[in-house]
Amino acid sequence: MTGAIVWPESSCDAATIAAAIAAAILTFALNNNICAISLDGPQGWRDPATPGSFVGRDCQRLTRTPGKTGIFGVAKPRTWIRWIQCSIEVFDRLLRTQHAILANSPEIQGLAAPPDGKFYVLECFPTSTWRQAGLKPLPGHHIDLPTIQQFAGDLREAFGLPDIAPRGTRDQAEHDNLQALVAALPAVGLLGGPCKAVPKGLPARMIDARDAVPAHSAEGIIWDAMPSLGPRRSTVVREPVSVDQNRQPVSITEPKSRDDLVPDRQGVERGVRLFTYLAEAANRGDTVGISYGAFIAYLHDAAEFREVAGRNFLPSDGMAAVQIAWRITELAGGRKKVARSGTAIDAGMDTFIWNAKPPFDRPEGAWHYSIPYTRQQWLSVFPDGARRLITPEELRLVGRPG
Repeated sequence: MTGAIVWPESSCDAATIAAAIAAAILTFALNNNICAISLDGPQGWRDPATPGSFVGRDCQRLTRTPGKTGIFGVAKPRTWIRWIQCSIEVFDRLLRTQHAILANSPEIQGLAAPPDGKFYVLECFPTSTWRQAGLKPLPGHHIDLPTIQQFAGDLREAFGLPDIAPRGTRDQAEHDNLQALVAALPAVGLLGGPCKAVPKGLPARMIDARDAVPAHSAEGIIWDAMPSLGPRRSTVVREPVSVDQNRQPVSITEPKSRDDLVPDRQGVERGVRLFTYLAEAANRGDTVGISYGAFIAYLHDAAEFREVAGRNFLPSDGMAAVQIAWRITELAGGRKKVARSGTAIDAGMDTFIWNAKPPFDRPEGAWHYSIPYTRQQWLSVFPDGARRLITPEELRLVGRPG
């Protein structure tokens, strides 16, 4: 494993460094017929209109990045501001060329090879991909070569990669090369390779200049990757046995992370059957959907969300449910057309995931993603007063294969 690009050395301002980095990437990509560039660094600032009090972008909340990109000019920690400015500038410079195409929709199920002279650009966070794959993330620098080789072996086993064992003697270089390989996996998945790209966050958009703040890019998707058969299941961590008031032993399990909410193959198959059932019901005039927590529980063949996660459903779990729904839509053959009263929409599994309480509406955040219909069109197909949630009896019937 060797470095592919010779990076410029400079102590100048962020814009000058960014220009040199972007030029190096562009030259290498065009000279080597590269199809995609996956960059570990922010592509935009937080959009002030994004709901919630989280200081960074939505994708950073979902992937748990250590640094946060706030609204224009704000970074947490503050000492990261120069690196953040540089990274955003690299994205901007690449996208201003006639060669770069941003992977900017969570609805993307795969990308065809780009035309000659063009390449895709996407943002990644390798640590999140390790987690998405069910693997322990690669630690920071200053780990020895045998430890790096062990992590490389875990990665090879999870993704079915060829021999990638580092054999060099420079520990830091081998660490960086292995992390760079992980950074490339989301691009591999998008281009049809033997893994799956997983989008997290909101599509990038431009914010117009206002109040002395220049026009700038905001939000953007961080792309993770996971093995085609889903993340490797990790062993549940158990705490010491406690005793209840009736002196019966109770095993306490550690609450699962959002990555652990991803279903196994059987769960995905249940999801495909559910999507088909709901779409057919909608076309019969039965406007039935499922709540976010019940959706996750059903995929794991559980009665309620708490059985799956070891805790109550949190609003922040909604994005995990939506991402799983996108994957189920893809495996079901894509969106399905549903119609009512002369209005037709191309529905995905996420179209049928609603709030758990009447009037069973979709939350405001559901409309921040790139979807092929408007809220008004959705309401025409799923009108107020007609929507209902699927019953446990129906779910039991849908869950039976065949």
